[in-house]
Amino acid sequence: MIQPPVQPSQTRGLSTARSVLRVLQLLGDRPGGVTLVEVGQFLGKSSHTAYYLLNTLCQEGFAQKGPDHRYRGCTSGAVSPNPTLELLYDSLAELNLTTQCRSYLVLYGDSEVSLEHVQGKQGQLGVRLGDDLEAAAHATAVGKSILAHLSPEQLELHVQRKGLQRFTAQTITDLEDLNSELRQIRQEGVAYDLGEYAEDIFCMAAPVLFHGLPAASLGIVVPPGRFSKHGGQLSERVLEAARSVSC
Repeated sequence: MIQPPVQPSQTRGLSTARSVLRVLQLLGDRPGGVTLVEVGQFLGKSSHTAYYLLNTLCQEGFAQKGPDHRYRGCTSGAVSPNPTLELLYDSLAELNLTTQCRSYLVLYGDSEVSLEHVQGKQGQLGVRLGDDLEAAAHATAVGKSILAHLSPEQLELHVQRKGLQRFTAQTITDLEDLNSELRQIRQEGVAYDLGEYAEDIFCMAAPVLFHGLPAASLGIVVPPGRFSKHGGQLSERVLEAARSVSC
């Protein structure tokens, strides 16, 4: 029987499927874990492609990333599912209610940072996040809270693709300075944007983590005067909201 010709999209799909199977085999052969670079070298593909494959496997529960930035395979049921959008929306609404600040939910997946939803009432201070939030991640609290939990290789890829654009005089555009702030964010759990994306707009955010991997970020916009008086209390509320849906 003559087989119908394989379309280009089918070929790409088969290639991706083979790559996924090869990564699963590699994870099974190396219980001690593998790095992003090792997977890229194993597949003969870019680190960006390797990260896309590994991130997908982590999201589907077939792999997980440890604090040593090594990826390990998981047996069925070993990893709980990602926080659902319903839980994230509930946490966002609760954050808006308890802080009385306009609140933002940002998602992270396939190496992209994207705005999912904004919760707020008329009169609450807000900021208009651009369509390409990923390019402004280094200048926003919601973005920095995610960048802080990427591996060095992932952060390098992000900077290579998006750069460190200046939005205001306060924007961090030096990679060494950015790394210093990201270390502090990992230690404290909360990220801040003090007029770095928009003049006189202060924000704070905390990451929603899935077994150490950033899945989302919850943040609020705070009037500068209120930030000075109640910044500590508000940051605790933001951190509690994010941790309540982390797993």
